[in-house]
Amino acid sequence: MLDPNGVLRFAFEQWFTDPCFYDKLTDQEEAKVEIFEKVKELMDAEDFTLPPLDVAVEKLRETVSV
Repeated sequence: MLDPNGVLRFAFEQWFTDPCFYDKLTDQEEAKVEIFEKVKELMDAEDFTLPPLDVAVEKLRETVSV
């Protein structure tokens, strides 16, 4: 979400649509905790493994012509 002042905010939908989501989450409201745990599980399942730098540089060279 891009604020009018140009600040980019990145979060899952419920965080933006419920202005009290964080308070409810930290109060351990069951529905909010369940939403957070599902989102966290999805994020944890993402593959953030980066290739070694030399492999990444070689792939970049293959795609960019100078």
